[in-house]
Amino acid sequence: MLKRLNFSASKSYYFLLIVLGFWLLSIKQRQHGGIDDLDVFFNAGKRLLQQEDIYGPPHFYNLKYFYSVLFASLMASAQGLGIAVVKWLWFIINAGLLMRVLLILKQEVFKNDSKQAWYLLLLSVMMVKVIMANFTYNQITIWMLWLMLEAYRCFQNQKFLLGILLLCIGINIKLLPMVMVPYLLWAYPQPLKHLGIGSVALVILFLLPVLWLGYDYNTLLFKAWWHTLNPVSDVHSIQTYEYGLMDVSACITKYCSAELVYLEPDLHVLDLPKSVLFLLVNGVRVALLAMAVHLAWRHKTSALGVTYQLAVFAAFMALIPLCFPHQREYSYLLLMPMLAIQLKQLFAWQQKGFIACFIAFVLLSAVWLWKDSFGETALNWVNYHRLLTIGSVGLYVLNYIMLRSWTKSLKEAV
Repeated sequence: MLKRLNFSASKSYYFLLIVLGFWLLSIKQRQHGGIDDLDVFFNAGKRLLQQEDIYGPPHFYNLKYFYSVLFASLMASAQGLGIAVVKWLWFIINAGLLMRVLLILKQEVFKNDSKQAWYLLLLSVMMVKVIMANFTYNQITIWMLWLMLEAYRCFQNQKFLLGILLLCIGINIKLLPMVMVPYLLWAYPQPLKHLGIGSVALVILFLLPVLWLGYDYNTLLFKAWWHTLNPVSDVHSIQTYEYGLMDVSACITKYCSAELVYLEPDLHVLDLPKSVLFLLVNGVRVALLAMAVHLAWRHKTSALGVTYQLAVFAAFMALIPLCFPHQREYSYLLLMPMLAIQLKQLFAWQQKGFIACFIAFVLLSAVWLWKDSFGETALNWVNYHRLLTIGSVGLYVLNYIMLRSWTKSLKEAV
């Protein structure tokens, strides 16, 4: 009977992948050749060949490049293919990596569960807007999600060198996976050895472009890159220079500053001084980080087939779209592991209070709302009011409470 259930679940999973594949292809077919983030990446590669400052003006349609010199070098090497071919290759890679992410979640969160395909379907439907945003904007978030989950798998399977390399590649491209490093050093053996190997790998990756760019030009670009990424700088604490940003800094700025956000309506309810706003933004960031750190310290009990390392890992991953500056809706794909674990826990526990809160925050976040179904006016209203950010903070806090309750209930059972 058990084998029959596992076989049925496996068939359902592969059917889901086929449906998802056709859906992603339909998204690709609906693209109308407009400007997206891959155009920005590709233009950075073009400027690199011309020995320009790829992080400074003139920006491509006022869109800044925030990624590494090594990644820009990859885009430079693809100039001969043309942007149309590169976009198709990018789509195929992203689709394959998303399938791999779902497979990892299936194996690490929903394993040995006869309803695993339904969990994945529900998770995909919940994240429909975010998934679509990653494909329509040709973003790199799927790469980041895959690199971090694959690195976790490597650490769990004692393949530390490969896990470190994957994580370092992610950090080099976008720095975001850096948030995972302290916990990996805390949770696994030989931290000093792994820190040393990772540091050497990062230095090599950052210096690698010297081989074709020269030391001086690479150093100039590296300094300019760091200036654009410093999360506690004024420009990243009070974000009004671009529309559609969704991290907590952009959300707090929207409601607590009279300074208009570029191309957005005025919705402020307070007008705090910049110094107070700076402290408030970074205070909220520290509070959210403190929850993840507390989980790392206290949550050391695996249950429901989910390791405690993955539960904490997912909480740290969810910090990225909330706390890092310059995050848009597509970045919230990084909440997927946390939401998958919450779904598993909610279905197993059947606690009405947690279920009601989860549904309320998902509805509030409007993570399920997309333009084709509800119209551009509704989507803009949701984005202007930063409901995705507010609802996601609620889900993050709920996840903290659920995991702490999980740990306490298991201790009491013993």
